[in-house]
Formats: sequence, structure tokens, C-alpha cells
Amino acid sequence: MTFKHKLSCRLALLKDRGRFVPAVLALLAIAACEKPVQLTDPGTSVVSRLVISPKLLTLRQNQTSDLTAVGLTSANDTASVAVTWTATGGSITETSANGGRHNGHYKAGPDTGKVHIVVAAPGGASDTAVVTVTQVSVSAVVVTPSSATPHVGQTVQLAASPNDSAGNALSGRTVTWTTSNAAVASVSGSGVATGVTAGTATITATSEGMSGSATLAVSNVPVASVTVSPASASVQAGQTTQLTATPKDASGTALSGRSVAWATSNAAVATVNGSGVVTGVAAGTATITATSEGKSGSATVTVTTVPVASVALSPASSSVTVGQTVALTATPKDASGNPLSGRAITWATSNAAAATVSVSGVVTGVAAGTATITATSEGQSGSATVNVTASAPGQVTYYRTNFTDGTTGPLDVYSYGGGSCGPSTDYRDPGSAHSIKCTIPVIDYGAAALQAWFGNGRLAGFPNDPSLDHDVFQEVRFVLAPGATAALGGLACTAANSGTQFKVHKSVYGQAGSAWNGWVMSAVSPCEGNGLGSEAEMWTIDGTAHTWPGTLSSLSEGTVYDVVYRYHRYTAQGCGTIAVWVNGTKLWDSPCQSYIGTTNGSGAGLLFWDGAVYLQTGLAPYTVYTLFTQATNYPIGPATASP
Repeated sequence: MTFKHKLSCRLALLKDRGRFVPAVLALLAIAACEKPVQLTDPGTSVVSRLVISPKLLTLRQNQTSDLTAVGLTSANDTASVAVTWTATGGSITETSANGGRHNGHYKAGPDTGKVHIVVAAPGGASDTAVVTVTQVSVSAVVVTPSSATPHVGQTVQLAASPNDSAGNALSGRTVTWTTSNAAVASVSGSGVATGVTAGTATITATSEGMSGSATLAVSNVPVASVTVSPASASVQAGQTTQLTATPKDASGTALSGRSVAWATSNAAVATVNGSGVVTGVAAGTATITATSEGKSGSATVTVTTVPVASVALSPASSSVTVGQTVALTATPKDASGNPLSGRAITWATSNAAAATVSVSGVVTGVAAGTATITATSEGQSGSATVNVTASAPGQVTYYRTNFTDGTTGPLDVYSYGGGSCGPSTDYRDPGSAHSIKCTIPVIDYGAAALQAWFGNGRLAGFPNDPSLDHDVFQEVRFVLAPGATAALGGLACTAANSGTQFKVHKSVYGQAGSAWNGWVMSAVSPCEGNGLGSEAEMWTIDGTAHTWPGTLSSLSEGTVYDVVYRYHRYTAQGCGTIAVWVNGTKLWDSPCQSYIGTTNGSGAGLLFWDGAVYLQTGLAPYTVYTLFTQATNYPIGPATASP
């Protein structure tokens, strides 16, 4: 039997026992042998060489495989021999030995590349198998922790573990990190996630096409305290001051973008709006509180009254006969000239022998002479001059009233178009409990006025026209109620108020219409651009308007107007004169004109209308408060006699 024949027979038997080839091939190989082959030759057992099988293997990292080594004699017979197994990578252990056949179990390590497995026997016989270890592919990526709840600005370290199909961690793999919402949370290349704004974001780690993720629920750092600055403040009534609220975390770090609610402990003293602006209302102390996320801080606000900077008296000068009285009005004002209400006023006279003054500002003539009347409030003073004259023969007071008892006194009321007049305590003359409030509603045409009609009604005992060759002086103190400008639609001319006007005075003969007869009217019409002023009642002949001071830009609602009119009709010359003083200043002193004071053939008596005399095409209700009125045949207030 040849050597090759014997060797093939032995290998066939070995492979059958080792199950390396199918049983059919083993049987065919054995059938070709001349006789059965023994595992060990009876001749010699000296091993001349070792044969390892398989010679070449390809495994993935950590994968296993079995190998077989057979010891052969020089005659190529199997021989029992002890062997050692070694590997340049991974691990190999012998699992069994039977005669000259040894079985080894190899497990690849984590490193890739070529591994040599060597089997050796005493005497130097050895053989080598080469294993190529390839990288295990990533089957999954596990991110830990799988969820986190950082605050805005805080960080979370995430870890990504690429794993094989068996769940074994794979080292040395490249991992990339991404965020689903960078506005909520960002992530670095090393897996450090940072909360940006409140919300939810998914952080994903990817390796070799496989991904894993973690969910981050980012929340705002909770407010631990609220600081209000300044901690205390002082503000005058009617003025404002700004407070600032700063929400802070537990470390005292300011937190931005938090909602803050403001509240006051005493709205009667100070109010606060949604942005922390505090407005002083009345003298006192209030606690202003800012609240954010259930935490609060506060500041103390002390409100003081606006100091009186000046005191204005009206009228600035006046005349009174012995035994008669004149009421002065004192108006405390702030540094900006704004009237101040509710302030205590004391009155004094420089010459009690000529005139005295009551605690309410009513001056009484004592003897002919001059006195300076002073009103003082909070250390500031204003004064007015009062000339006291002796009563002269023939002096007549036609009427005089400040409506103390709430009635219209010697006057009547004239109204139409829904207008009405009645007593009021909103505005009052010093020493009086009431004024007369006349109101016209929003209407095309209406009137509500006090009516003094000579020779008629309550003045029936006087001549129809006391102005014939005599001076007649009429004084009226009144207040335009807030909203008077709105009744005109403003002082600027627009399409909405092109025909709008109102009047505060009209002097005619009988209840005459416009430009029919009479003396003077005081009115305002935005589209005439003259402010509040006085002009001839016969405006179709002379339409020159004499504007009252300061009324081009403002009607000074809520302040007192003190107006004196002087009427004189000269019968021989067939003409009349009119003079007007407003708050002590002469506004107009006309030459003698035929159309001034004309009766135009009327036999009706002289009539004065004062109050809400007339409203045309009103855009809001129109109200006038009449505080005081009188008519005499001698100079009153700042008025002077006709030349």
C-alpha cells in the first residue's frame, strides 16, 4: 500500500469521527482502502509532525470555532502525543483528546486582524492555523440615561453604547449626537446636553447607521424669590414712579422672561399698573407687591400731596360800595400751574377799616378806601385789590345772587331741545352752598340758560331798558364743565364739527334769534378759529371776534371765568357801546355803533342769557355751572364807567 493511499484512508477515518465532512464521503473513502486503518501504528509512536485543521478561518470579534490537531509518525500513522495550544489573540483551550487527535475551542478577542493559532508537541513538531478576525457590526445603540429633566442652563451627560446583536458592548466605535429641537436643548459631540428653553427634545446617538435616543424635558429654573427695587419710594399725588421686579433662583441669580403680576395694598393711596408704574392718588402709604410663580417681593410707597406753588385770586381787582359784598375765589396751584383741590385757605385783609373778608373769601365794604385781600395756602399767597366806594345817590343793584339756597333767585330759566338747569354742589362760589348747573344734551339745537329779562318775570319792577343813556354793568362767574371741548368735537376744525358751536352769553331784546337785535354774544366755534370770544350780536354787520385770553388752545374746563359786560345806549346819537372784561382784563371797549344795542323795532325788554345758552350740532353734552351773577348801574369788579 502506498503512502498516499494510507494517509487518505486515515484522514477519511479522522474526518468521519470529527464530523468535518458528510458521512457519505467518509464511507466512500473507507471503501477504497485495502484494509482497516488503526489509529496508532504498532511499529513506532514517535510523532514526526502535527496537522491542524482547518488551516484558515474567518471569525467576527468574540466569535468561536473548534479546531482539530492530529499527531502523525514518520509513516504517517497517528500517534498519541501531548500537545499545547497557543494563540496570538483571543483564547484557545483544549476541549478533548483521543489518542493522537486533539480538539481545541477558540474564541476571538475584541481586536481585529490576523491571529495565529499554534499547536505544538514535545520534540518540536507543530502546526499553525490562521484566523482572520473581522469587526462585529453595530446592531443597536443604547443611550443612558434614557430620560432627564434639566432646568434651563443646566447640563446632562449622556452616554451611548454601541452593541452587537447579542447585546455585547462594542468599543472604539464612532458615535454622533443630534438634537430634535435645538431651541429646547443642544448636545455636544461628547453627549453633553444643555437645556436652552422650557420644552421637550429628543437627543439621538448614531453609530454605523444604528441609533438610540433619550428624552429631555427642559423646565425653567423655579423662582425662589422676587426683589422689588427701589425697596421704598416717595411720590406726589398725581405723579408716577417706576418700580422694577427681579425674579431670582435659589442662588440669587436673576431670572429673565418670567411673568410678574403687580398689586397694591391700598388703591386709595397708590395704584400700580401691569408694568410696575405706581401712581400716587392721595397722601398715605401703600405696599406694592410683585408676584412671580407664587413668590413675592414688595416695596413701600409713600404718597405726599403736591405742594402749593402759588395762589391765584379772582377777580384780581374789584369795586364794592360800602355795605355791599364781593366774593373772591382763591385757587391754589402747583409748580406747573395746575389747580389743586382740597387745600386749606386762610384769608386776610390789609385794611379792615376799608374792607373785611370772611373765611370763605367774601369781602364786605366798610368805608371808602382800598384794601388788599390775601389768600394763603401752605405758605404760598395770592392777593386781590378791592376798592370800596361810598354809596352814591342813584346807584341801583338790579339783581345779585350766588344761589346760596339752591334756587335761581331773581332769575328765570330759559331752555329748549332737552336742556335743563338745576342746583349743584360740583362747583360753588366762596360762601355759597350751590351753583346752577345748566346742561344741553347731544342735539342739533338746544338751550339751557339763566334768564334776566328786564320789565318781565322776576325783574318786572325795573324799566324795560335800563341802558338808555346809562351804564348797565353785568357780572357773571361761571365754570365750563369738563367735556365742554368734547361737545365741540375739539377746538380744531374737522368735517365732523364744521357747523358746531356753543354760547355762554347772549344779550338781546326779547327772546330774539341770531343777529336780530341786541348787544353781544360770547361763543366758540372750532371752524371760525377764534377760541372762546365775544362779538357783536349783529355779527352779520360786524363779525369781529375778541378772543378771551388762553382759549385758542384750551377752554380751561373746570376753572372760573369772571366776566363783566358794560352796556350803554346813547339815544341822541342813535348808537351804543359795549365793553367786556375777562378775569380782570379789559378785552373790548367798542366805539359807539348804531348796530350795538339796536332794538330793531322791538318793544321787548333787555334780556341777558347766561349758562349753556346755545348748542348747535353738539357732539357731546354741554354743561355750564353759573356761580354768581349781578347787574348794577355802577361799576363792579374791574369795570369802569363809560367816558
